[in-house]
Amino acid sequence: MADNIDGLSVAINTAIVTALKELHTALPGKIVSFDPDTQLAAVQPTIKRIYVTRSAEGETRTAIDLPQLINVPVCFPQAGGFSLTFPVEEGDECLLVFCERSIDLWWDYGDVQNPGAKRFHSLSDAIAVLGISSKSNVVSDYSEDEIQLRNEYASSVISIDGAGAIRVDAGSGTLTLKAADIVLDGDVSSTGTFTNNGVNIGSTHIHPQGNDSDGDVQVPTGPPQ
Repeated sequence: MADNIDGLSVAINTAIVTALKELHTALPGKIVSFDPDTQLAAVQPTIKRIYVTRSAEGETRTAIDLPQLINVPVCFPQAGGFSLTFPVEEGDECLLVFCERSIDLWWDYGDVQNPGAKRFHSLSDAIAVLGISSKSNVVSDYSEDEIQLRNEYASSVISIDGAGAIRVDAGSGTLTLKAADIVLDGDVSSTGTFTNNGVNIGSTHIHPQGNDSDGDVQVPTGPPQ
């Protein structure tokens, strides 16, 4: 009797473990390709699945890649009519989140929908959340005191600190402001060369003073104040 109970317990445990292997929750992944128009990606899960084969000689464990996932929606931060977007490149790391029910109808139509299929926690219902990094790809020169919008090597950075100060470090690049009117309220200072339409507006730039009342050309004595 005890042997039968033990055998049943093993069978139940095996069935539970087998079922859990098909229940997907979240895995790291790697972008294979990205369509900027649809914002769908092909993603390769980066944790292999282990298959166990049992025989009289013992167990054999084989590591197999999970299949490449296609048409995976990519998550960008957005709300209230605003969004933050950035280029997505092959090899970018991401977190794959597997929805508990089919998201097919929701993806096509939005709002509240019925499940599009009878599957649960399936590889087919993944969403790619960008931003997670493995140890070798963590953000370099991470700032503990500021929020930053930056490129990988921090050669171009927009920073906001806790006091509300905004700093733009463009390196050797060009910062372009496109607006009908740009209003600067307060003192503006520059420690480098400030050029407007090819003209150096600085300590070496002076305006001609025109003629005096006798018709004589006045000698410029310095930059405009």
